[in-house]
Amino acid sequence: MGWYHKIVNDIVGGQAVVVSFCPLTSTGMLFDGQVEGGRLTCGVSRFLFKNNLVMYDRRDPLNVATLYPQMMGVGVFGQRTNTGLIQLPIVETTWRYWKELFPNSTVVGVIQSEAVRFSPSTNLTARQFSESTYLSYPCADLSYRDPDSRPLIGAFPNLTENPTAQIFQNKDMVHGVRFGEIAKTYPFKLMGEEAVLNDTVGETYIVVNYYAEEKLAISFFREFEGQTSTFEKIDSTTGPFPFLLRDVQTSTTWDLLGRGIEGPHAGKRFTQVPANNAFWFAWATFWQNTGIL
Repeated sequence: MGWYHKIVNDIVGGQAVVVSFCPLTSTGMLFDGQVEGGRLTCGVSRFLFKNNLVMYDRRDPLNVATLYPQMMGVGVFGQRTNTGLIQLPIVETTWRYWKELFPNSTVVGVIQSEAVRFSPSTNLTARQFSESTYLSYPCADLSYRDPDSRPLIGAFPNLTENPTAQIFQNKDMVHGVRFGEIAKTYPFKLMGEEAVLNDTVGETYIVVNYYAEEKLAISFFREFEGQTSTFEKIDSTTGPFPFLLRDVQTSTTWDLLGRGIEGPHAGKRFTQVPANNAFWFAWATFWQNTGIL
């Protein structure tokens, strides 16, 4: 659905959400759809900002509709300029691993009649409707996700004039954490096969868990019940997790989703950071002063 619609306004477990996906920057981001005064729903503006999806606020008249670049989550034009959306945490991983972690998931889908209505000229099947529309760019010299392939449109500043953008390959994947104007990235290629990283972003203590095989990068706040936790990686022999975490303060064992499974804090949960993954060129274009692992 995300390849074609880019945005899905939905209610999940009673929570109104705006699910957004930009293939050009490889950013899947979730926003709170319950706002003061009612429900927020967004549409695709058909604009791009630094290659990134620009959403419009459906609450506004079209001539003054607020425009939100997805990666910024802040209105840059229209009735609610400078108004920020509330980003929510997500779990991004492979479809195979998602089904293992959440076997009772429901899935947003499309029936054949909807696929035909959406694109009558190409008569897409429901299966094609859910596949990538960006296997290659018309103007690109390499495949869409090749680390060295160019963005669809020119970046500003130009990537060759942006020292930050040149540190890694254009389409290297990174896990990006941002609090206000303080940003930090965790490039997949630097984290090895498995990682538990205790770190700080500005003055905020976080931990990043990474599992390369299933493309899972997920971060949590380390502040918990008045303490700053420090984690170590331990082996796992059961369940869907190849490794687990143990905090040195209480020796509680936690899974990769931040859930206490054994020890004094069993049954409790760490708060997930509302972070997201992205192509390196996109993150480096928006946040040129980003920190790097």
